[in-house]
Amino acid sequence: MARVTRTTSRARRSIVVGLVVASFVVSCANDDEVGATSSAAVASSERTPSTRRTVLIIGDSLAAGFVRTDALRQRLGEQASARSMTTTVNGLSGAGWVAAGDGDPPFADEFRRVASLPEDVVVVIVLGANDALLAALAPTATKSSWRARSDDAIAAAVRQVAGSGRCLVLTTPPDLAINNFGTREDFATESRRVGEVLRKHAVDAPNIALGDFAALSRTHHRADGDPDDWFSGDDELHPNSVGTEAFQTLVLDAVDRCPPR
Repeated sequence: MARVTRTTSRARRSIVVGLVVASFVVSCANDDEVGATSSAAVASSERTPSTRRTVLIIGDSLAAGFVRTDALRQRLGEQASARSMTTTVNGLSGAGWVAAGDGDPPFADEFRRVASLPEDVVVVIVLGANDALLAALAPTATKSSWRARSDDAIAAAVRQVAGSGRCLVLTTPPDLAINNFGTREDFATESRRVGEVLRKHAVDAPNIALGDFAALSRTHHRADGDPDDWFSGDDELHPNSVGTEAFQTLVLDAVDRCPPR
């Protein structure tokens, strides 16, 4: 069961969960003049201060990776500032759409509170990899149960966040075979299934945008040392710095597609 503690007035939170490895909550903002990194950034940088967007990124260790080093945190802040955005990252290693055991999912309270946030807040959810891992590790007899729980949790979160009128950005997890716990192709199968569920939700409402990291990263699972490799060592799940920068850009591009409030 997750417990959330507010630590600052800028909605920073620390979460303590039984099996958690690490939790990161970081707000990123840079008021310096920074060159735009894409055509979308150019368009969004023309926003007035009154239309500056606040972006809340909630997720697992992939989300925490956005700010795992000073360089990545600074780059996220610079990209966001160029697009007239302020970002807060709430990343919890091991988190999923569902809890590994009984009880509420790790971010259930966060999703319920979205309706009380300012209307211009954009919520980005980076979850799904651990749900795929749990389903891959489950005995055959219980796989369908894990899948159903995951689907129900995704649907509930989408209703709460997108149903509140706020823009929601859904992201897909990497979906190639991984070495974690020997799951290999079983993980790939389950991650692709989760990705398809998320993609279907993203076309169901005008205020839901998709950051399809699975598709974007699929050709970047390469040998170590290859400049186009986005993943570290034998870990084909957690992006390296190059892959994380690409993921950051993908997410902010998706935020730029959100309808104005």
